[in-house]
Amino acid sequence: MGEIHTFRGKCTPFLFFLEKIALHLEIKSSFWELSFGVRKTNKSIAKRFKVTASGKILRRTAGFRHFLRNKTVKQRRSARQDQSVSIGFSKRIWKAIAVGV
Repeated sequence: MGEIHTFRGKCTPFLFFLEKIALHLEIKSSFWELSFGVRKTNKSIAKRFKVTASGKILRRTAGFRHFLRNKTVKQRRSARQDQSVSIGFSKRIWKAIAVGV
């Protein structure tokens, strides 16, 4: 605290104020991480869903791992495309995977 804060050779109280704020924000963020922990992406959910550029969440069609011989060609062809997740369920998924977004 006893340092002289200079800008172009001049001592300014404003620079001292800025440094004080920066120090406060740094302490506040580390306190937040220590007390509440860092939020992590749920990797098991992130592997199963894909987020489009517009923000929609897509999933794979269920029921197409085996017994494909019993399904029609039309069913198998339509199952290749990803299905969109309902709005209510996509909010839950978004909370689990959108940590760094």
